Amino acid sequence: MRLFLVRLRWIIAVWKRFCGGQVKSGLQETVRLTRENEAADSAPINPTIMRRFLPLLCTVSLLPSLCLCAENAVKPAETGTVGLFSGVSTPYNDTQLAKVSEWIRREAPAYPAHLVVDAAQRILDDLGMHHRDELEVMLAGGGNNSGFRSILLRHMAAVLVGAQYAEQREGLARLRVGAVLQGAEPGTVEPDLGALITKLKTASQVQHRRLAEGRVDDDELLSLLRKARGDAVRTERKALPKVISAADIASEFSRRNQVGSSVERLQAYSIEATMIPATGEPRQFLLFRLRPDRFRLVLRAGGVTKQIITSSGHGYWVQTAGQPSKAVEASILGDLVHLAEFVNPLLRQEGYGFTKLDDGVMSERQVYRIRVVRPGGSRYDSCIDKENYREIAREHPDGSVTRFSDFREAAGVTFAFREELTDTKNQKVVVEMKRIRTNHGIVQALFEAPESNDYFRIEQLLAEAGNNGKGSP
Repeated sequence: MRLFLVRLRWIIAVWKRFCGGQVKSGLQETVRLTRENEAADSAPINPTIMRRFLPLLCTVSLLPSLCLCAENAVKPAETGTVGLFSGVSTPYNDTQLAKVSEWIRREAPAYPAHLVVDAAQRILDDLGMHHRDELEVMLAGGGNNSGFRSILLRHMAAVLVGAQYAEQREGLARLRVGAVLQGAEPGTVEPDLGALITKLKTASQVQHRRLAEGRVDDDELLSLLRKARGDAVRTERKALPKVISAADIASEFSRRNQVGSSVERLQAYSIEATMIPATGEPRQFLLFRLRPDRFRLVLRAGGVTKQIITSSGHGYWVQTAGQPSKAVEASILGDLVHLAEFVNPLLRQEGYGFTKLDDGVMSERQVYRIRVVRPGGSRYDSCIDKENYREIAREHPDGSVTRFSDFREAAGVTFAFREELTDTKNQKVVVEMKRIRTNHGIVQALFEAPESNDYFRIEQLLAEAGNNGKGSP
């Protein structure tokens, strides 16, 4: 009983950290996901469904709070991140939200009032992750947001979901195009933005839609605009040999997708992601990663954990709600074992084989194609954008294709926050990453098999308490 109480106190403390000190509010948020029938919830994860979004889960990871003991609580200085993108539900105070809300209304007086706070939170999260010092100065009243106008407009557009906001999204896209061009080419005469956006839409409706929905970062948008404008392609890439090899491409990929040696400084990370299958309800996935090859994949539905799959570095185990944990062979997990790849193989390269294939076109982009062979012999073909060296797709031996988009930087490393799997029957599965946090004290104990099912029982009790209290003062 004493051990049970110790575990109870630990889980409640961690849960409170995740929910920002408000367990009920956090649970009410997670129960937004529709509960699937119990048979589906209790069933083991289907490797066929999950296998192709593993590249996303392999390069970033999940919900941080469940992995921390009170003694190992993260210090803000260790992560350099706050808010949504850091994986911490850190609320900003009313004054800070009011200031950013004022910026939003100044840019778009007709912006929907009920979405202003959501947009402000996203903007604060992004700036807090990438521009913390400047954000603190701005919030203290010592600066302005002119240097981050594009970020402001991007997140304002991202919150406007639905056909009823199409006209407003177009207006924000126009403003953002002007902000990006002015930031990259200060002092130049502003072009006819409407005509430029029309050219972009004519060239690629997909890219135009991504712009309107706030899913294109500034670097990619600038490249698209210059191409639509007919400019010569301007890049910062190093001069590459005329006959480029797979090693040259992998080396340039590694240089372009991290700041300095950021990958080497990355020791642990976590992500939260939602998978939207072709049929059925969305599923929430949490993934924790620890060097060199530890992972913990948490499968959730209706805000409640249904199954945990873990590699402890010396074996694999699976635990399902209501059942004891059990060790399993790698062959049982299939492609899930590739979660042991701490980062994208192109970023580290040791132990992998690379062969250059014929160049091609993917999602209307010119790409280099590299065959990546894992130490165990499995393979996939990586499609690297020739212009910005991002991996925009993977072609799998069974004919399915995974496409990556919405690239953002975290802890100096570039990640794709969205991926889409299209199988041979043209059915699509979408994975959207919501939170990412790095180097925050994940410990080896998180990856060991538990001695009991206490975690599931306590989590279910907390979820029931949150549901019963929904709507109460």
